Amino acid sequence: MVFEGEVAEVQLPTPAGPITILPEHMPLVTAVKTGVVLVRHQPGSDAAWDHYAVEGGMLSITSDGAVLAAESAEHADTIDELEAERAVAEARAALENQIEADQIVVTQRVVERNMARLSATKLHRRHRHHPPRV
Repeated sequence: MVFEGEVAEVQLPTPAGPITILPEHMPLVTAVKTGVVLVRHQPGSDAAWDHYAVEGGMLSITSDGAVLAAESAEHADTIDELEAERAVAEARAALENQIEADQIVVTQRVVERNMARLSATKLHRRHRHHPPRV
């Protein structure tokens, strides 16, 4: 578990596009795409945001709250940017030499995951105290 607690707002990527979850949100079950999940713990436009890189998953919202079950999730503060940049470069180079469809799919997932990790760290630095634009 990466995070548990009450929040004022969550923004996350879904196959249908980004969505914002606020308290009292209607019940919902949706897939979550690989990308960045933004969490604001306190209400108000000046409240700080946390950023998590997630690799796919499912979101379930009920009257009891919301649960995001992701294949992987990392808080932006724990991500090694140099390692993520290296992984993207290596995967992109590998894509040029791959011809097997299953290898291409796996390598593309590596690129997507690490691009999400890089986006999370950059957003976290830039938006610690300013509302993000989705």
